[in-house]
Amino acid sequence: MGYHGCPSPDSLKKFIAPEMLWPNMKNEKTANDDWHIHAANMEIREDTKYAYRINLMNKQIDYVFSEKYDNLEQFARMSQIVQAEAKKYFIERFRLAKWKGTGIIWWNLIDGWPQISDAVVDYYYTPKLAYHYITRSQNPVCLMFDEPNEGNINLYAVNDLSFDKDVKYKVTNLYTKEVLCEGEVNAKADTSVLACQIKEPQKASFLFIEWEMDGKHYTNHFMSQTLGISYEDYYKAIKECSYDEFSGFSSL
Repeated sequence: MGYHGCPSPDSLKKFIAPEMLWPNMKNEKTANDDWHIHAANMEIREDTKYAYRINLMNKQIDYVFSEKYDNLEQFARMSQIVQAEAKKYFIERFRLAKWKGTGIIWWNLIDGWPQISDAVVDYYYTPKLAYHYITRSQNPVCLMFDEPNEGNINLYAVNDLSFDKDVKYKVTNLYTKEVLCEGEVNAKADTSVLACQIKEPQKASFLFIEWEMDGKHYTNHFMSQTLGISYEDYYKAIKECSYDEFSGFSSL
């Protein structure tokens, strides 16, 4: 499974004409010709199979963020955040469900031509934000939250190694600076183990997960809500924890 993510502005400028860069839509339903022809489509006709994909990308941003984008840089950052959160979610859902479901092929790693697509690295080898989110979510031993259930959310230690690991962890709400839980857990080999349970935050919150293992420091995160959230608050949080790993925004 895949999820759309806008390439960086630097990459877009290599295959979209300057006058077509922004806005990306002729109207609220139709992409302009340059964006349209690079949406995994290679045709300008509006009745082609993938003609909907640019407008879908716009809608995905509108669903997640309460603020409206008004320039190309903000649009690209928002789109890459949405893609990164989506792919992180797909991967973690399957890892948390071990052994009910144990595998996922996420689409896709890299573009074969200049386009706006589901790839996490564009044609010019510029990684999108999802590349870094996926790297953390695919750590062989990873701490991650499950979806809310009856007002609570559970933190699990997922271990894909063939031997146990002792993990010391802490979870902080970066919006309120409150430490929500901390402790130690033995991550059993090749399974998913409950580490702790906390109350689901009443407001959208960026939960920063840290853990120590074998003398090394690891991190992950969890957004308690993902619809209509504040872009400004989210961006402040990822800057605070050094997750603002955007590439290819140098020209704006």
